[in-house]
Amino acid sequence: MYFIRTMDNPYVIKAYGAYLLGDSVWLSMEYCVGSILDILKLSGGTLAEEEISPICESVLKGTLHSFEVSFSLSFTFSLLLE
Repeated sequence: MYFIRTMDNPYVIKAYGAYLLGDSVWLSMEYCVGSILDILKLSGGTLAEEEISPICESVLKGTLHSFEVSFSLSFTFSLLLE
């Protein structure tokens, strides 16, 4: 959960906490309006390249940020373990 909460980036949905209820884990996350599923429903199921391009760009930026944070945390933890 710490890793997810450190994601402070406009391309990554914010996570606020995790809660255990019986055998289930509930995540409290930012509400996201206008998801890709909503866009596909409105467009009739297909998107043109011009519509897909910004979606892919945002996904890649969020993924890159995740890897940067992950690398930074793993490097920090490895220094602490030495």
